[in-house]
Amino acid sequence: IFFLFLLFILQVFVSGQSNGFRKSDSTTYQVEGTDNTTTNFLDGSSLTTTLRSDIVLFADYKERIVFGEVIQATGSWPFPAIVGFGFPDCSKTNYSDSIFFNLLQKSILSSFSLVMSSTKGEVYLNGYDLNSINGKIGYADVIPSIINGSRCYDSYRVKLNAVSIGGYMLYDSQSDPSINAIIDSGTSCLIFPTEPVNVYQEFERRFSTQYHQSIVIEIAGITITIPYNDYVFQLNNKMERCIQTAEDYPNVLVLGDVFFRSAVVVHEFSSPSFPVIGFAQRNLGYTFQKGNDDDDDIVEFVGVRDIIRIQEINTKSIPEIQGREETQVKRLSLTKTILPNSNKSNKSKVPLVGHKNVVYSMILKIGTPEQKILALFDTGSSTIGVFIDDQLYIFGISSRLLVFYLVCVLAALLIFHWTGLSSRLYWFLRGKCCGQSAPERGRRVILPSEFEQEMDIDKDSRIVQPSFLLSSTQSSTEYQENERISLRSSRVL
Repeated sequence: IFFLFLLFILQVFVSGQSNGFRKSDSTTYQVEGTDNTTTNFLDGSSLTTTLRSDIVLFADYKERIVFGEVIQATGSWPFPAIVGFGFPDCSKTNYSDSIFFNLLQKSILSSFSLVMSSTKGEVYLNGYDLNSINGKIGYADVIPSIINGSRCYDSYRVKLNAVSIGGYMLYDSQSDPSINAIIDSGTSCLIFPTEPVNVYQEFERRFSTQYHQSIVIEIAGITITIPYNDYVFQLNNKMERCIQTAEDYPNVLVLGDVFFRSAVVVHEFSSPSFPVIGFAQRNLGYTFQKGNDDDDDIVEFVGVRDIIRIQEINTKSIPEIQGREETQVKRLSLTKTILPNSNKSNKSKVPLVGHKNVVYSMILKIGTPEQKILALFDTGSSTIGVFIDDQLYIFGISSRLLVFYLVCVLAALLIFHWTGLSSRLYWFLRGKCCGQSAPERGRRVILPSEFEQEMDIDKDSRIVQPSFLLSSTQSSTEYQENERISLRSSRVL
């Protein structure tokens, strides 16, 4: 009874969140192809997936999304799914495999912002909350890559102004403008470049545990201060600095979750061909909320402020801005304009949960009926990867979990039996319920086979009389009578 009660409690805690997607339980699950795709990540892990699709519920939006069904994974994956809000492959024109860019292509969403603490966070859709920022917000253009002679956005890369610690300058773009910053919530730490300026080496020289120095990032004209406790914390039972280097990014500073805990980061796509990213210092007194919020302090974007700054680019390859007069653009940029598809219902908050300062997760709702799966939130990739749960479920309980607990129950019963606890518990309950007490426990006489011929057994009383134990002064009749009285009072039947 006790172990079955534990099983019930555990099932309540894990109900609705399995170890993966149970595709056989979804009536809207579809196969989209047979080709496999491998995605590599910065930490060396990878996912090999094949295309599938199903209904995905994200905030207030319900869409059929193409996702990658994981068939092979390398590295450590603490969650059964990953949701990427990064840029899709440049060669794609259909964004059906990306939650955000799918809704962006349909003009439902135009931006998302991230605000995080060490234990909580939220993804804000279509704007940001003014209450979450401290001071003003600055914007930087996303820097495109040139692939096969064409502009292509493959990461949230922006210009980096400066990095310092404890008043010591580690990097200044005025002396060397070659280092950029990549904004990536899927990276836990700060990754300092080693070329052409060895920022990591300078950090090692200037870092001191004695003075608890803060790291200062200057970006988009905004100063973001990262306190000592946000990048030095307990990890693997010891204090660790969440500052790293990476061979794949020698000349890029990657701003991971350490940065996000001190900043509000806004990804704005009102002009999708020229995205910008906004930065502001996080308001430490901001209260995280769950679900939707119809606060009037939501800032919406018209998407024209970035057009002013790209006028010098060759407009022949950018048909979106041809024919627009700069004076008209400037006038519009000073006006708070509501997007055509924006209304109160378009603004939603998706809660995030922080895990040991190194990763953030969200609830992914997928399938019909919907299944809740814990997913890693990542702005460094566009991947939607879902692990498949192929276990058998009995009354909603995993077969593996059920077998484990049945073994535990069986082991408990054997232990209770061997130790006599079951008998004591039985008579204790009978005593409480019916007033009956357990019989007195006595000694049990064992008859060794090797002494059978030397024993004389009284068939009427079943009393053992080992003849070789009789003393010369005690007759057999006296011995028999004394033992009969003693053993009858303590016999165990």
